[in-house]
Amino acid sequence: MPELPERLRRVRRLAPRLRLTALAEALAGSDQHESGVIASVLLEESHLLAGGRSWWGGGVERERVVATLAAVWHRIPPELRPAGEVTFGEELIAEAERLAGSERVRDRLAGVALAEDLEGAGAIRALAGLLQDGERDVAEAAEGALGSLMRRVGEMDTEAARAVDESLAAAARGFVEHRRRGVMKTVAVAAARGWQAVGDFVGEADGPGHMAMRAAARRSNDREVREASVRWLAVESLAPAAQAQLERLTDEQEERALAQGVLLKRARRRQRLEGSAPARRLVEKGVRRVLNQEARRGLVEWVAADERAGRVEKLAGFLTDDSTRVRFAAMRRCAELARENEEARSLLEDFAFDADARVARTAVSALLAQGSLHKRIVRALVRSPHEPVRTMVAGEALDWRDAIRNPGAERGDALALKQALDDSQTRSAALNALRSAIMRGQPPVRVGAISLVRRVGAAALCELELLGAAADEDARVAATAALALGALSSASAHEALARCAQHRDGRVRASAIEAAGRGRAMDSILIEAMREPCARARANAVRVMLKKECSGGEASEALAAMLTDERAEHRLSGLWAAQRLGRTELAQRVAGLATEESEERVREGARRCGRRLLAQLRSEWSGESDACSTASAEVVS
Repeated sequence: MPELPERLRRVRRLAPRLRLTALAEALAGSDQHESGVIASVLLEESHLLAGGRSWWGGGVERERVVATLAAVWHRIPPELRPAGEVTFGEELIAEAERLAGSERVRDRLAGVALAEDLEGAGAIRALAGLLQDGERDVAEAAEGALGSLMRRVGEMDTEAARAVDESLAAAARGFVEHRRRGVMKTVAVAAARGWQAVGDFVGEADGPGHMAMRAAARRSNDREVREASVRWLAVESLAPAAQAQLERLTDEQEERALAQGVLLKRARRRQRLEGSAPARRLVEKGVRRVLNQEARRGLVEWVAADERAGRVEKLAGFLTDDSTRVRFAAMRRCAELARENEEARSLLEDFAFDADARVARTAVSALLAQGSLHKRIVRALVRSPHEPVRTMVAGEALDWRDAIRNPGAERGDALALKQALDDSQTRSAALNALRSAIMRGQPPVRVGAISLVRRVGAAALCELELLGAAADEDARVAATAALALGALSSASAHEALARCAQHRDGRVRASAIEAAGRGRAMDSILIEAMREPCARARANAVRVMLKKECSGGEASEALAAMLTDERAEHRLSGLWAAQRLGRTELAQRVAGLATEESEERVREGARRCGRRLLAQLRSEWSGESDACSTASAEVVS
């Protein structure tokens, strides 16, 4: 027989119709080495002939070209078929249904290939009947085509997708006639996807098709079957097969199953998995493995489905997960368990402090729905950075009266008092109670009430009471009142601060000096105070003047003098001021104190200050100078 190129040259000398027929017959009888070349020539000729042109002239009616091409479609290599689809797609789809019903085996095989490639609804519906074909090759081709189409349903138009669904349901009901177990595996995978026609079959009374589907689901080692097992947990008849498959997943399949764990949000799946061996196995594998975000999100659901002791402890591991979605999933599962589990409730309280507003807000909402929040938690949550959280807990178990009664009132109580002062209905009662506590309470209560005034910004409302407290004999009361008066700009407040700055008790003078530095015109008091015998008052004055930068070099010299003062308290206060101000020019002197100071507490204060100044130096300098290096070595040592 002549070589293929010579045979093709001879074919091209034939008349158009004969040429087309000869190429089709040659392709039908070709082996895999020749089929690609012959198919390529056939497609080229088909395009030319259908357009009324050819190399040797003459045309062929388009219907004959389409029929010839369709009849050998299954012999055309898959990579060449798109060339035919572009020109003859719609006509080939129409031809496919006719070929599926042909008496010729070759035609039926071509019809199956066309149905699989071109996704024509009519041809797809014919595939279920071809499963019973007397020719094994046709039945196997139809079975394979249904599996391929099932995997591509998401890319099809609605009519074709419905045809695949209906064909699989018909194939399942006809199992007794065709006995093809491969298609039942495909039906089982489709059952996990919630399709209507297949779903109707699954919900029908038990029968041979159902038993075959369950057997295929349980025994198959195919990847797509095992990966459908998590979805099967929601299908009652397939749930046992799902557990059997989950028992023997490979490492790769385990990760895929964990990633699908988000499907366990559906209660039915979770209930069927609770306490089962697959759940325990996957949880243990997952917590030991580094997983991506979706897999970690899935692991949350597997953990929730494992009802053994330690479930809450494993959920707690997600508190610090980098992904907000993972933390949110863990928080939701924790909220479900918290209804009956005190340990889970405690963990839910931790989620209420999450950095993400949605996680924190939802956790607080769940806690409120399950009963009132513990007052300790409320007091902490009022400091939440998330405004919705603060709003949710604002009035929960807090009473402004507690703020006044309790000298050490926490922020939650202070917030309740501020809200009472802002509310026209409670303002008068709250203000009277606050003023009364400042004027007539025991010293601890008075100090607490004055501190509350500062915290809620009510100094102007209680100015008379604060002026009286600033002149009180109790030094602690007077000192606290002096700090509160710093928020006021009235002449009487300035006069009271000036008197407090001359108080016999150093604590009062220190507080007055601190208050005087809040932008008020009291520089004369501050300059005088830089020579204070009280270390704390002196340090406050120096710090305020340096911050205000209004005394030239006098304040800097005063601070340097404190570091060499013969009194240990003054050296310690000077270190505190240098550290708070970040005075890096004093690093060398501080380093000297850290190594040469005889007083241990001053030496420790110098080390703390030195570390702070060293860190600041490193951030300011592109490279360490000799002074910086020396200070570094001495401070660290």
